[in-house]
Amino acid sequence: MTPATRASSLRDEDSVPDPAGVARLEQLRRHGYDHRHPQAYCVQEWTVLRFQLVGNPANVDRLGAGPCAIRNEWPVNLERHFKHSIASVARLRISSAQLAKVTVPVLTIHGTKDRNAPYGSGREWATVLPEARLLTIHGAAHAEFVEHPEIVFPAVRAFLAGGWPVQAERITRALQRD
Repeated sequence: MTPATRASSLRDEDSVPDPAGVARLEQLRRHGYDHRHPQAYCVQEWTVLRFQLVGNPANVDRLGAGPCAIRNEWPVNLERHFKHSIASVARLRISSAQLAKVTVPVLTIHGTKDRNAPYGSGREWATVLPEARLLTIHGAAHAEFVEHPEIVFPAVRAFLAGGWPVQAERITRALQRD
C-alpha cells in the first residue's frame, strides 16, 4: 500500500498524516529512492506516517524510534509480505456457521480513531464471534497500547487470567428491520 492509499483511507477529520509529507514520500517512491535506499526511506516514511498510529499527535513520541533498524520492517520488504498475506486473507470465505464454531473467548481491543483498521471492524469481530467482547479505547488509534497502557495492559492481564475486563462489552447485532 502506498502512502497515498494509506492517507486516503483514513477518513479522519484531521489531515493525518501530513499531506505534504505524503506527497514527499510519493515523490521519493516515484524516483526509486525506496528501493535504492530502503533503510533511509523507511526513516522518512516513519517520520511522516507514525502520526496515523496515534489518536492524539502529542502521543507520537511514545511510539519510540520506529522499526527502521530491522531490515524486514523496511517498507520495500513489508510490501512484498502484505501483497501476499492480504491477498491470501481476501480469498478466505468463512461462513457465519463456521464463525459460530469459534467458542474460545476473544477480546478485541480497538481505538475509535484507528486509521489502519476501522473501529467498525473491531465491532464486527465482536458481533460475529460467539464468545467475544470489545474493549473500546475512545480517541485512541492503532497503537492504543502505547496511548493508553493504563487501560490496555490491565485488560489483557484480566483476560489472560480467565476473566473479562470490566470495560469490555458484549456487542450484539441490531436486528435489521425490513
